[in-house]
Amino acid sequence: MPHRLLSVILLGFPFCSIQAAGGFGMTWGNNTNAATGDGVVFVTCYGLPRTQAGSCNAYTGDTACSTELPLLCLKVDGRPRPAGLVTPETHAAMPGAFYAGWAAGSVAATAPIAGSRFSHRTEADAFCHSEFGAGWRLAEFHDGIVEGSTRHGGWAWYAHGRLALDTRYWVAISDTQANCWDSPAEQHLQVLRPPRPADGAVKPARKMAD
Repeated sequence: MPHRLLSVILLGFPFCSIQAAGGFGMTWGNNTNAATGDGVVFVTCYGLPRTQAGSCNAYTGDTACSTELPLLCLKVDGRPRPAGLVTPETHAAMPGAFYAGWAAGSVAATAPIAGSRFSHRTEADAFCHSEFGAGWRLAEFHDGIVEGSTRHGGWAWYAHGRLALDTRYWVAISDTQANCWDSPAEQHLQVLRPPRPADGAVKPARKMAD
C-alpha cells in the first residue's frame, strides 16, 4: 500500500520577508515515485537530497549562490498529463492537486554552475536555451498546472524527463526574493506568501528505487 502523504498547513497572507541577502537561492530536488511511470519525474521543494534545513526556502533562498548546481530547465509544449499521477491527500486549505501539478512539458538538467553567475532571470533562461535549444527556460516554482483546471499550483510538480536523485537543482520563483539574482535587501520587502506546506510534507506516495 502507498504511504499516505502527510497533511500540510497553509498560510496565504502577505508578510514581510528579507530579500535573498547573503547570496542564497532556492533549490528543488527529485522525488520521483513508482506511480509516475517511465520517463516522468516529480520535482519538489522537499525532493532528494534534502537541504540542511530539510526543504527549500521559497522566501529567502536555501543554498549559497556560490554553490555549483545544475539548473532545472523546462520546455513547455502543452503535452497532456499522464494518467495515474499521485495527488496528495491533505486536510489543509489548498487541495492536494495544488501540490501535484503537471508542467505540460519536459525537464532537463544543465551541468553544475554557480547561481551567482546569473544577475537576472533572463540570463538563466538564456543558459537553458543555449544548452537545450529553442523553447527551453529555467523552471519556476509555479509551473505545475492543477489537474482539471488552468490554475497553477506550487511547491511541487510533475514533468516528463529523467533527473538524478543525488543533487539539488536551481529553480526560480517569481513572487518572492529567493533567487540568486535578487539584490540583498536594504529594507524589508512585502511579498505575497505562497501557500506553504508547513511540515515539509510534499512527498510521493512511493519512492522509486535508486
